[in-house]
Amino acid sequence: MGMRTCLALALFLSGCSGAAMTEVKLGGHQFRVPDEHIVKEDVAFLPKGEADSMYIALDPRLPEKDQVLVIVGTTDKFCNFNAPPVIDQVPRACAVAKGQAPQPRTGRLTKVARSAGATVSRYVYKGEDGGVAVSCSSEEGRSGSCSATFAWRDLVWDATFDEQWVPRLDELRATVARRLDEWSGDA
Repeated sequence: MGMRTCLALALFLSGCSGAAMTEVKLGGHQFRVPDEHIVKEDVAFLPKGEADSMYIALDPRLPEKDQVLVIVGTTDKFCNFNAPPVIDQVPRACAVAKGQAPQPRTGRLTKVARSAGATVSRYVYKGEDGGVAVSCSSEEGRSGSCSATFAWRDLVWDATFDEQWVPRLDELRATVARRLDEWSGDA
């Protein structure tokens, strides 16, 4: 085997793709995120040009309808409530990120509809006192658009995804944590 072949094989096996990277600083963390994962669009509910959050696609190769989009930000961004939070999970995620509560346990989810015919449903972990794990809104008979908010170290992340992901929420949580660990310079 020639030197070039060995080098190419080593790069392939190590996962180094030579992809362009974006440096993102959030709180005390420095991330090196592959450009293909960075979502460049503005997020409607976040102020434009804010440097204390990043918007990423977990797997940018998936079709748009199957994408899981994640906003990662500081507790200053997510946890300063001038009004009650819109998403039920935010207070728990903020408490975890601030070291005031443990992460919610993983496990079986139970669907709880707010009322008959409601367009919003919630999923809670069975036996968990931490409240809502996922909130979804949908039209009758259709898969909903969902949101789940958790903490990674001292940061908060919020994922949006199709309701088909709900049974795989534990996998989703692990994938977000693994990606942030991989991209963080402080692992």
